[in-house]
Amino acid sequence: MAAKGPALADIFDRAATAPTATLPKGEPGTTWQPTGIEAADVALFVELSSKIAGLERDRDGFRESVRAFAESELKRTIGETGKLPPMPIKIVGLNGTAVSFVVQDRTKTTALRTDQQAVIASYAADPFVEERSFRFDAATLAEKTADGSTTVLEALAGPISKAATTLCRKGVISEDQLGRLIKAEVKTTLKPGFLGRLGTYCAGSINAVEELLAAIGAGCTRFLKPE
Repeated sequence: MAAKGPALADIFDRAATAPTATLPKGEPGTTWQPTGIEAADVALFVELSSKIAGLERDRDGFRESVRAFAESELKRTIGETGKLPPMPIKIVGLNGTAVSFVVQDRTKTTALRTDQQAVIASYAADPFVEERSFRFDAATLAEKTADGSTTVLEALAGPISKAATTLCRKGVISEDQLGRLIKAEVKTTLKPGFLGRLGTYCAGSINAVEELLAAIGAGCTRFLKPE
């Protein structure tokens, strides 16, 4: 990994000192008033935008009503059958109109907070998997080495693990720098297939289904989509 050279540094310097575009102080701004067909288009645009906003408010209300029904049916089905209903889920209204109720399993990639883990663990035994990732601490890489000859980044240009240990042993970088060099990040997620087994942890209790779905949070997204 090469150190940042003068050309790159120059790019950062120029970006940092570039002037920011701002409106002149004390000026009222600019007003344009078309005299052709665009004048009517402005009026229609404003009128339709207002109507669309009203329609969207109405739509949102109807959507929440249907969503509440779908959520209730989902929890009831899981509680009664012990498993997710077969997908896709379709909700049919008057005159053959229909919407899809989409349920997405994102438990594999959604990190869980400790409070979420506590709720889930109260129902299911050993449901989690822990992922660990590591990164270098940028501030430490930019520091001077203990002997002042270069930076930590430049000193670790060779095979990272072997070089770091060797350089520490020789006193080129300090033990403190070596200890801070790599940062670990831990993410706890649910094991694959947990959502499909959700009902088996609930013993027929809809309240338990609600509590588990709330604890899973973004790991199980649900939304409506018109057919």
